[in-house]
Amino acid sequence: MDGLRFDIVTFIGRNRIKFIIAFSLSAAGFIFGLINALARVTTDEAMLAVKGYDIVRMSLGERGFFGYWMGRFFLHLFLVALLALFGVRELLSYLSYLVLVIYAYQYAFFIGAVFCYAGLTALPVMLACIIPMFLIGLCILTYFGVFILFFAHNSKIGRWNEFSYYLRCVKVPILCALAAVFLASLIESILAALLTAAIVL
Repeated sequence: MDGLRFDIVTFIGRNRIKFIIAFSLSAAGFIFGLINALARVTTDEAMLAVKGYDIVRMSLGERGFFGYWMGRFFLHLFLVALLALFGVRELLSYLSYLVLVIYAYQYAFFIGAVFCYAGLTALPVMLACIIPMFLIGLCILTYFGVFILFFAHNSKIGRWNEFSYYLRCVKVPILCALAAVFLASLIESILAALLTAAIVL
């Protein structure tokens, strides 16, 4: 366990510039998404669209725990697969930053839209579930994305016919990322189910 912790800390230290860039871009995406949500979700039509969000549908009893969890898990599963795909080419791997920015933007827009719809009623769900799990998800995807950048830069895989070799090289990190997002999505879904059971957004 100590060896694993040392490896993680060492990796972060050696790639701190990549992590700083990733978190800075994600912060910018989050701020822009939040501002955009507060500015746009003001009409009745926009409010009606918010009712289609999974967390709102769960609070209204229109979506169960399993459906919510599968939605969260498959979203993060897709993002891990997308980040992994980018690692095949060094230049393509820099799109990992774009994935993180879009992820942060969408989450921020979602948070802002729910606040516009439900006001302070949504505060317990946001503070105890959505925001903490967003930060955990962002950390998981950022670490994996930086690893993909690091691997693509050092492996110099330049042809698509080397894809099977590439997958063999990164299969353990991919499985670790999948296990992490599986657990995070499960915890988020449990918290969301418990918190929305006591309130109606």
